[in-house]
Amino acid sequence: MHLCNNIFLPSSCSKNGSIVYKAQSQDEDALVHAAAQLHMVFVNKNANILEIKFNGSTIQYEALDILEFTSDRKRMSIVVKDCHNGRIILLSKGADESILPYACAGW
Repeated sequence: MHLCNNIFLPSSCSKNGSIVYKAQSQDEDALVHAAAQLHMVFVNKNANILEIKFNGSTIQYEALDILEFTSDRKRMSIVVKDCHNGRIILLSKGADESILPYACAGW
């Protein structure tokens, strides 16, 4: 969820030092905060480079293309490249009826 979203990271943190996210929807806000509770924290978006901290390690992805959510598609998708190993991944989120027909097991 940290890669396929429209989350904005302001330059300031909250008073207790935690990251404050700006989300376009309550769903995105809830998903990013839930992931942070599982130690997967979205920490930076700089141009097309996205950074996530997971269990203390920083993981970087390059956003190659974004297909914004539309009411016709009922989903949002992003194509990213793992900056560490070069693997290219398509991630999508959206309504069940628009995602499940394309779903397959992970790697």
